[in-house]
Amino acid sequence: MRPFDLTGQRPRITKRVRPLRDPFSIGVDTGSGRLAVASRSDGTLQLVDP
Repeated sequence: MRPFDLTGQRPRITKRVRPLRDPFSIGVDTGSGRLAVASRSDGTLQLVDP
């Protein structure tokens, strides 16, 4: 399941994830679809699988 469904006329949320505090930067692995979100406040990195 992907976090967002972009097939219709409007994007639809299909999966919710707990957000990081003070997100600063994001990146996407185009091969796997994994999203990486870095936090500015405590230096943590959250990986979100599709």
